[in-house]
Order: sequence, then C-alpha cells, then structure tokens
Amino acid sequence: MKPTLVLEDFVRSANSLGVDVATVRAVREVEAKEGGFDSNGKCRILFEAHQFGKYSGHRFNDSHPTISCRSWSDAKKYYAKGADADIRNAKEWLRLEEAMGLDLQAAIKSASWGLFQIMGFNHSAAGFNTPEEFRDAMESSEGAQLDAFVDFLKKDRGGAQQRALQRKSWSEFANMYNGPGYADNNYHTKLKAAWEKYS
Repeated sequence: MKPTLVLEDFVRSANSLGVDVATVRAVREVEAKEGGFDSNGKCRILFEAHQFGKYSGHRFNDSHPTISCRSWSDAKKYYAKGADADIRNAKEWLRLEEAMGLDLQAAIKSASWGLFQIMGFNHSAAGFNTPEEFRDAMESSEGAQLDAFVDFLKKDRGGAQQRALQRKSWSEFANMYNGPGYADNNYHTKLKAAWEKYS
C-alpha cells in the first residue's frame, strides 16, 4: 500500500501556499476523489493522446491513432470508459505503456498524474529535472504528489495559480489549472462546494 496523506500533510502544504487546509483538500477532491493510487497501487493517470501527438512530433498519428492525434476533441474519444475507477485507470496505463514504448519522455509528458493530475510536461515547474524523475516521484507516494502540487503552483505562471487560490477566486484558478473549458464541467463550482464542505 502506498503512503497516503494525513492531516499534517495538508497543514504543511497549506502553510507553504498561504491558504487554508480546506482549499488544498478541495483541489485534491475535485482532481482525484478516489485517491492518488488505485487498489492495485498504480498511480492514477489520464493519458492525453493530443499531447502525445504534440510531444512526439505527430510521428505516430497515422500508425497509432488511439494514442496520438492532433486535437483534444479527437483525444477525448479514446479516454477509458466505465464506472469502475480502477478499471479505467488500468486501461489508461495500457495506453500510456504503449506510448512509452514509442517515445518514453513524450509519453510521460502526455499524462496527468496522481492526486492533483499534474501533466507530465509540467515536470520542471513541479520541481523535477526530467520527466522520468517526475514519474518516479508520482509513483512513490501521495506525499510526493502533494509536494509536486505545491511546487507547481508556486512556479507556474509566476505563482498566479497560488495567488488565485489565496483569494479563493475559483473561476480564475479553474481557468488556469483545468483550462478554458472549465465551466463545461462546473469545475469552479465543484471547487467552491468542496471548500465549503471542508471549511
């Protein structure tokens, strides 16, 4: 069983970010409600075929269209489906492993990892020299996933995401962290509701 977070971890990260504990717990719940690992001990991931296409120079779009493409509208068609989160995760790992066999670094960059679903292409902002180092940390513990989240918020966009959370500007944070389509999934309202639950 991989080490999981305890209250002291949330307190430490919240103090480092200058936010309350409820804020960190809210992002964690919205990003990965089932936890950072599945019941088999595998890090929770989501493989993004359009990112793999981008980072592999679109070399595999024709030969491997289910794991390499140009647009998110194409990529989302191939997300693992089903109600069971562990089965979905296992299927996503099969896709990632296929991509890693083609281009290791591009594959790692093209998945979101762990409790906070940080994209592998953000490995540097999350505090790692290489995608491989980032992957190894994400696979080690939820504590390492939390530390990467803290570093990422502090470094990415000059700390703009950290400041948005400090202000509890849910829409502003959601736009940066989840992307411009955040409202389609009610990401900002889910964050606010989770924060209110934990406050």
